[in-house]
Amino acid sequence: MARRVSDAHEEGVTLIEVVVAIFLLAILALALLPSAIGFLKATTTNASMSEATGLVNQQLESARAVTQTCTALQAWAGETLPPKPDNGTVFQPSRATITCPSSYPGTARVSVQVTINGVKPVTGVTLLFVAAAS
Repeated sequence: MARRVSDAHEEGVTLIEVVVAIFLLAILALALLPSAIGFLKATTTNASMSEATGLVNQQLESARAVTQTCTALQAWAGETLPPKPDNGTVFQPSRATITCPSSYPGTARVSVQVTINGVKPVTGVTLLFVAAAS
């Protein structure tokens, strides 16, 4: 019978080496996990702010469409706007203030804001030309 002589330079990976490699990878993954969570939160916040900014711009464009008279702008500002849900986030646009000029023609100051889930308002302000009071 032939006996196999063990070679000092056997190739292959032992079970202990595999366990050590997995352990080191787990430590590396745990070290990177807080960064990954932070990146995901920042991405979500930035997406919400971008959506809210778009809604503010949409409301300001809507105000520009009714700028013939200050009375029309005040009526526009008095409208109640419904909330806009989007993937678990609720955006609530509101038309804050209209400051009419003291003499006509002049500029009216229009302010619009959008709150994200009841907090973090995004505000937009513009001046609009108005020809008359009513």
